[in-house]
Amino acid sequence: LAAAIRLKHTNGPWSESVHFTGEYDKDDHQETENRIFGSFQMDYRFNPKWTALIYTSAENDKYSGFGWRYFFGVGAGYDVIHSAKMDWVLQGGPGYKIDHVRAYPATPPLTEVIPETVEESLGLAMASRFKYRLTDKINLTNDTAMIYAPLSTEIENTIALTADLWGNLKVRFSYEIRHDTDPPPETKQTNASTRVSLVYKVD
Repeated sequence: LAAAIRLKHTNGPWSESVHFTGEYDKDDHQETENRIFGSFQMDYRFNPKWTALIYTSAENDKYSGFGWRYFFGVGAGYDVIHSAKMDWVLQGGPGYKIDHVRAYPATPPLTEVIPETVEESLGLAMASRFKYRLTDKINLTNDTAMIYAPLSTEIENTIALTADLWGNLKVRFSYEIRHDTDPPPETKQTNASTRVSLVYKVD
């Protein structure tokens, strides 16, 4: 089960957006996924191509080896392409990263207890948002996000095909990959999921 909500408010050159996602999964009555993610971004458009932005995010993934992970950053966005058929935006900037690493017991192959730790460091966030209008009713999107930190770098990519059904109701077929370059012991580096979702857009 997965659910997400995106809210955006625009007032002149200013805009604010909120994104929240929750995911839960069981396989053969065993819980295999339990993740929540939220972000907030404020943009100021100072010319047709460039924006300045403030970005913050928080994530808790029970099976990633990490507890809460936070990022606070500033940066800029650039509209590479903006046309009737295509939109492509690049964003990036420095920030501050906080990672809570979960404790691990001394079970093979680990020979000693790994205590819970909190790692704080400077980081870098980058994102690419691409949208192509195949027809008046079908859109192809490819969103990539990366948060670099010395402890581990998070990379996420989602490609999706969204089609209008009726009114504001849409159906979306998506494939998502999340990858950590250096996760804690006994945890997966990569998590992939394929989804068919219903989307309701309020204008």
